[in-house]
Amino acid sequence: MAEITASVLIGQPHSHSGGILPTHQLLLSENSKPALILFKLNGRPPKDKKTIWIPTVENLLEDMLLMISIYVLQNPSLHQGFLNSLPSPNEEPIALYALGAQTLDGFYQKNRDYLHKNHSFKIAVTAYAGSTLNRQLAKLKKYKMDMEICKTCFEKFYSLWEEKTVTRGKLE
Repeated sequence: MAEITASVLIGQPHSHSGGILPTHQLLLSENSKPALILFKLNGRPPKDKKTIWIPTVENLLEDMLLMISIYVLQNPSLHQGFLNSLPSPNEEPIALYALGAQTLDGFYQKNRDYLHKNHSFKIAVTAYAGSTLNRQLAKLKKYKMDMEICKTCFEKFYSLWEEKTVTRGKLE
């Protein structure tokens, strides 16, 4: 069974408290095959409307930002160009590797250009200790959108291998 190793809330920044007014949630599921799962939030648990991508491991963060631009920010040129490049646009999950590195690089660059002009939204990223995303978070420094990045500072869990409770980090 795949586990969720990161979560991204996407929405509008709150002008007074520094929080976020989320409209969407993007989950990273990892195990044998990673998946990006995007839900629209509407006050009740999302059950029927979700979009699933099989991301590239080496450009996981870029894949997440591309997904946000296409489905949340609804950039029309990225959306149409992306759909036109898919071998089977109506099939899910969408496997990004099928597009090829050159095509993806083109989308990543167009998306970077778009996001440098559009920073009217906020993302709140929570990356758990074992997430592949942790190795790519530093790339977010070059983007202008509002963001909060939450990484593991403390964890406590029972280890089946060591047959004891393991504690890492500290809470202050």
